[in-house]
Amino acid sequence: MSAHSREPEGRPRSGEIDLLVWQEVNRIRSEWIVDPCLSTIERTLSIDEEARQLTARIMQRESHLLDELIAGWIKAYDRIPTADTIASFANTAHADSRRQVLCEDLYFLRTSSDVALAVPLERARTTL
Repeated sequence: MSAHSREPEGRPRSGEIDLLVWQEVNRIRSEWIVDPCLSTIERTLSIDEEARQLTARIMQRESHLLDELIAGWIKAYDRIPTADTIASFANTAHADSRRQVLCEDLYFLRTSSDVALAVPLERARTTL
């Protein structure tokens, strides 16, 4: 089983990496946070670990959000939602959770020293 294998709904299984999350971590690390001291293997392992942690946070948040959506439906309609409604809630919970975690934990938590390191390296890359 690959670290990037998917369930039929397109969501990662427990302990696996969300491929979109891995791609975003890789993009951020390649474009903004370049550590020239890391070997390719070390860099890949670091990206894998960060993506795995973010995926785990997404799955936790997704579970809580799905529970809230279902509870809200039951409160509003006094009945259990249909399978199609639950599937729609699951897709919404996953997309919202992914967006929240990436925004909070990947995009906005980069320090100014990370960006300061990335900018000169980016300039050097474009001038070569």
